Amino acid sequence: MVQGQITYSLPVDTIDLLDQVIRTQTGQEQTDINISRISVSTYATIPNKNAQGRPIQVWINRQSGAKYPINGNQPNTTNTNTGIDPPNINVWPAPDQSGFYTFVYWRMRRMQDAGNGTNTQDIPFRLLPCLVAGLAYYLSLKIPGAESRIEMLKLSYEEQWSLASTEDREKAPLRLAPRQMFMS
Repeated sequence: MVQGQITYSLPVDTIDLLDQVIRTQTGQEQTDINISRISVSTYATIPNKNAQGRPIQVWINRQSGAKYPINGNQPNTTNTNTGIDPPNINVWPAPDQSGFYTFVYWRMRRMQDAGNGTNTQDIPFRLLPCLVAGLAYYLSLKIPGAESRIEMLKLSYEEQWSLASTEDREKAPLRLAPRQMFMS
């Protein structure tokens, strides 16, 4: 991170961040420190966004990654001279030194286009049954004479979606312990 810099761009295909830390130093001396995610309304209420220190909060501005003409804000329909509106993060406070802090994150990203269909598809193998079942169901809605199979295909799709949607979840155990406070 750069001293005094608040905003940092993320890769254009970033959907969201799953977790993030601030890493100090490198090698044997490195330390990862949690950085709290805040909402846009919380970020907006920070009176001095240029204050410097170790970053402790981050607002993730989930832009679309869409292309716009460099000279305006309208979607590009005729001009090939475009700018990209990437997702970005705003940290607070701004880093108080350059090269000491590193923003480390784990992200969700958009699937990549398969191009002309000869490229390898960017679909996790565990989600392929859901993709195939969903395609079969939606095609049955369009194909004349397939009405008798719609209900069966819908049930199959819903079952595969249920399996797929729970596949990429955190599988670490959760342990909750009450904190006891004693008052005298």
